[in-house]
Order: sequence, then structure tokens, then C-alpha cells
Amino acid sequence: KTSGVDLSLDYRFPASRYGQFGLDLQGTYVSRYDFQQQIGGQYLDNVGDFQGVGVIARWKHVANASWSRDAWQATLSNRYTSGYNDYDRASHGRVGSWNLWDLAGSYRLSHALGLTLGVKNLFDRTYYPSSANRLYVAMGEPRQFQLSTTVEF
Repeated sequence: KTSGVDLSLDYRFPASRYGQFGLDLQGTYVSRYDFQQQIGGQYLDNVGDFQGVGVIARWKHVANASWSRDAWQATLSNRYTSGYNDYDRASHGRVGSWNLWDLAGSYRLSHALGLTLGVKNLFDRTYYPSSANRLYVAMGEPRQFQLSTTVEF
């Protein structure tokens, strides 16, 4: 059983001699997420509270600022996840929220071929998406560089 709101906003500014600019946001706010660990068992609400097999973030979003002009395109992205109460509150009461930035640039070599270079976790922020107990702390992904090509036929 779950309830909440999904949010999607998208705006494109009028094209100018500098190119096309845009902003968008995709987010989810979860007010309740009730689950059972066994059939017929009691329901637990684990929004913002690590219980049973995991946690559901109360708020998550991806926000993008984009630009394109001729064969060029760039996107700056923000990924946010709200913090939560930890499973083992005696050793670590709360896992904080994390806020990451990504950057990507693309160039269209031809109608059928494009190249993209991207950086995830641009500022190499250390974050902890999971901390189940003193012996297990999951670190988030460090900065990553990506190079990809797109071929259309």
C-alpha cells in the first residue's frame, strides 16, 4: 500500500541566437508506504524509516538544466534523495540526505552519429545510501566519467 505524489515539470525557453534552454524536474513525494514482511502480518510504514528489508525515501528528484545549439547539447543535472532514520539507531541514528550533480555534453557528428561525454557525481561527493549497522556501511558511487556513442540507422 502506497500513497504520494509524482511531479513532472518541463519548460523550454524561447529559442534565441544562443540556442535552446530548458529546465525540467521529475520528483516523487511518498507520504505512506505500508508493507508486510509476511502474509497476514502487520503493516509497517517505512517512509523515511529503515524497517524490514529497506527504506523508502520521502522525497527524490532529478532536476535538469539543458542547452542545445546546432550539433551541440549540454545538461547539468541534480539528483537528490532525502535522508532517513537508520535501522540500528543505537549506533547511527540517521542517514543524511544526499545531493549529487552530473554534467554531460554531446556533439552530433552527423545525422546518424553522436558522441556524449559525461561526469556523474561531478564534485566527487561522498554519500552513504545505506548504513544497516556498525559493520555494514554502503558508500555511494564516486565520480565517474562516461563516453558513449549513438548510432541511428
